[in-house]
Amino acid sequence: MMPSLRCRRLYCSSILMLALSTILPVILACGGTETVEKVVERTVVVEKQIEKVVEKPVAQTVVVEKQIEKVVEKPVAQTVVVVATPTPGAPTTAPSGPTGKVVVAETRVIPPVMLPSKQGAGVEFVYVDWGVFEYLLRAKAHTSKETPDPAEAIFGIGIGWEADTTAETVTFTIRKGVKFHGDWGELTAQDVAFSFNEGNKEGTRFYRNTRDRVDRWEVVDNYLVRIHYRKGQFDPRFVEGLWNAGGGNTPLISKKLVETVGEEKAVTMMIGTGPFISKKWVADDEVVLEANANYWREDGQPQVKQIRIVAIPEEQAKIAAMKTGEVDIAAISSKFLRETLDGVKGSKARPVGAAQLQVVFWGGNYWAKTWVEEKKQVFPRDGLKADAAHPWIGDPRDPASMERAKKVREALTISINSDLINKKVLAGLGRSAHIYWGAVDDKSPFFQERWRIKYDPNRAKQLLSEAGVAAGSTIPFWVPPDNPAVDPEVGFAVAQMWRDIGLKTAIEATAYAARRPTLVARTIDIPWLHHGGVGGRPDTELMGTMRPTAGFSHGLEATDEIIDLYFANRTEPNFLKRIENNTKITDWILEWRFVTPTVVQQAHYVAGPRVLVWEPHSFAWKDFLSPETIVVR
Repeated sequence: MMPSLRCRRLYCSSILMLALSTILPVILACGGTETVEKVVERTVVVEKQIEKVVEKPVAQTVVVEKQIEKVVEKPVAQTVVVVATPTPGAPTTAPSGPTGKVVVAETRVIPPVMLPSKQGAGVEFVYVDWGVFEYLLRAKAHTSKETPDPAEAIFGIGIGWEADTTAETVTFTIRKGVKFHGDWGELTAQDVAFSFNEGNKEGTRFYRNTRDRVDRWEVVDNYLVRIHYRKGQFDPRFVEGLWNAGGGNTPLISKKLVETVGEEKAVTMMIGTGPFISKKWVADDEVVLEANANYWREDGQPQVKQIRIVAIPEEQAKIAAMKTGEVDIAAISSKFLRETLDGVKGSKARPVGAAQLQVVFWGGNYWAKTWVEEKKQVFPRDGLKADAAHPWIGDPRDPASMERAKKVREALTISINSDLINKKVLAGLGRSAHIYWGAVDDKSPFFQERWRIKYDPNRAKQLLSEAGVAAGSTIPFWVPPDNPAVDPEVGFAVAQMWRDIGLKTAIEATAYAARRPTLVARTIDIPWLHHGGVGGRPDTELMGTMRPTAGFSHGLEATDEIIDLYFANRTEPNFLKRIENNTKITDWILEWRFVTPTVVQQAHYVAGPRVLVWEPHSFAWKDFLSPETIVVR
């Protein structure tokens, strides 16, 4: 059963989730007015262009609506999801092969780290985005803002799956003929299982490890690999955790390579299966990529022969390099976008990646007591420093401390003029944000007017006085200069607005990769700017990064009662109940000002006149991506 049987509009705003026993509760009905119920026995095999019905003795209930088919299954021992391999299109590369070179300016170049377990910077998705590695599943890239349909996640190395809800497993079929760069042979199920198990092993630093849900990946045969979930942790949206449309997941690496040369040498050998081969990779300097002549995707052949990605941290230096023609593509912030386009004749701006919600996380508010998966107590964390030097941190053991800190967070929240930030910093290309709920904004039917943040600097000063925070007190604020999802200019504007109500703001500009270990260890104790994400499902599980885990956090942990709502939504089959849970979470965030949304920012890159074609997709981050679509003069 496919995630949507020709419905192909997965995230409608007025829908009910199906029963969890259907394996993929994100199969939604998007329309229709009449239903006729009948019992049939069948398995649905979905191909790219047609649907086939194959008789098989599995009792199901089918609800047929006008124009759209909605399948509601009764509990069965096994649900089968089979996706046929699509017919490949004609190669897009000219018969003469890839030609020309392109130079891309990025803020930084992260170190080369091939082994997932060693990838702890949190931005290693660039290894895939830059075309060197690939994920297991892949939806077709597109340039629209529509969320990609999991039903299309068959265009990757994984071309089908069979899910067993009783055993809590999913078995994936692996595409044949995918070759690793160099002489490292064909990618098989051995490599897929090795990649995921390596990223989940004991002591991993992998930024997207799934140890909390996954027990192991098992090789069934050369082209079948099976994921075993921990008991009760089956992920009904497994597609979204394994494809190219999210915030990164496990890149596929060569088991043979690692076992042949050893981990110490293999860790910096950037050998993947993507459309480009790494010829040089020097951190904070440059990456040189060359077209992969043996790339498997006929509809995604690289069209440019060489790509150089150079680190240029200063934006004015990027703009100057664009004007002189030394750089062909560069990330340019919204406020300099018009200046750059005017200064580079024949240039064009392209929105890249999904728009990102810019959020202030009040680091140090670790209120959770229980690490659910490990069944152990974690309170108090080292980063819980509820003292005069950290007035935004409250100690849940002390109601007076909690009330004082809440007033401080409230004051710092309502002193932020998001409309002004959008106008002055984002050149009007973004929008104000009011809640930490990326899929819902103030135009959504799920938005509650009580959540709207009202700018009130006078009230902010009064609250600070009531909390005992004297004028001239210093508030530290970490603004990562190098995270693809963060606009530092937004952080600088927020800091200025705090100064406007009589505070001093000490901005910390530590690189994200260097500071990230304090997020994992739960020791960070200062406010900081990061993304909250935009798009996705309005019923998504909120607070996943604000609970005790072994991995990344946003530097704060919610109460056990709120975290329970996160876990409830991981398995809740009813759409409206999930919305109800998220509404409770958002009300709690409002009450305690646990996080502070500011603006939604859309990243843009400028492509110079030599770039004839470039079609970056809008799936996730704002880094350079979709290099195989570039055509140059």
